Amino acid sequence: MPRSCLFLGALIAVFAMGAEKNIDWTAAAAKYGGITDKTVSEVQSKAEKGDSDAQYELGLTFYYGILVAKNDAVAAKWLRKAADQGITGAKYFLSLICLKKGATKQEITLGMTLLREAANKGYPEAQSGLGEAYENGAFGAPNDGEAVTWFQRAAEQGDELGQVKLGFMYSQGRAVPKDEVEAVKWYRKAAEQGNAVAQNDLALQYFTGKVVSRDGAEAIKWLRKAAEQGLPQAQLFLGNLYAAGMDVPKDEAEGYKWLLLAGAQGVEKARIAYSALEAKLTPAMREAGQRKAREFKAAKQ
Repeated sequence: MPRSCLFLGALIAVFAMGAEKNIDWTAAAAKYGGITDKTVSEVQSKAEKGDSDAQYELGLTFYYGILVAKNDAVAAKWLRKAADQGITGAKYFLSLICLKKGATKQEITLGMTLLREAANKGYPEAQSGLGEAYENGAFGAPNDGEAVTWFQRAAEQGDELGQVKLGFMYSQGRAVPKDEVEAVKWYRKAAEQGNAVAQNDLALQYFTGKVVSRDGAEAIKWLRKAAEQGLPQAQLFLGNLYAAGMDVPKDEAEGYKWLLLAGAQGVEKARIAYSALEAKLTPAMREAGQRKAREFKAAKQ
């Protein structure tokens, strides 16, 4: 395979395997070997000759919009070809296309079939997805037992969604004995991989001190990671802590910033909190908080 095609495969492997990610593909491509439009053409040429790996790469290229316009229809075409040749990952990504919002009954049926096939072949993201399907009653009544089975399989392979979902099931005692220690173990594994929900849950554990020793600094560390990823409940919590000066130096402008960001995502408690805080802020502090919120949003775009 030409060097550029190998770089495209590596780029996909690094960034595209797993959940949706917000990536500047142009910058990423430049970083990983100077990939150009020619690279995509080379992969397409191999795909058209029946190379299953190239078909899979080309499908993901159009699925994520890597150096091409994002196009689910074209992505599905190449993923289907790869899936028909036994590429398990292609079945998983094709299932995601089939199960997108607005899918027809036929598309949903096909998507669930492909998801199950990929899960049975050991694809971890498909296993966690199948677990969610059972949890949410996609096959009839919700089935926590089946959900836990698939979350466990995904979690043991290092899938962050499987880990955080398994931690949740242990924390609630759903289809497993309630075990907060086990829950924290799985939250930590997912948090260390960058899962914002797990980071928030781990922060709460350090804040309350029920399972681990209370550690305000550790709580703030994980809470900040989740908030900076845009998780609104973490932004709400962090904003309130800054406003009150709890476990962090009191900084009402910083607290206002986080409350504004959470409120902008529809969190009513954040709107109530920042409205109350506004009344106590000087115009300069208000402007500082608003500016910080704008800068945060701009940096994420």
